Amino acid sequence: MATIKDIAKEAGVSLGTVSNMINKSAKVSKELSDRINKAIKKLKYIPNVHAKNLRLRTTKSFHIVLQDLD
Repeated sequence: MATIKDIAKEAGVSLGTVSNMINKSAKVSKELSDRINKAIKKLKYIPNVHAKNLRLRTTKSFHIVLQDLD
């Protein structure tokens, strides 16, 4: 499975640039964005949702606890 480190190496950019583009946390030039997207498609990158949730300390899950009334 490809990582953002692999994407950065393939696109010839820094790890931070890939992270900024994926997370939309900073503006990335059209040229760099195109290179990164090309690398993402080539390496078939799929973001690891569990790793992201750990880093952000959040999930999109909802838990229900029910008590048996019998």
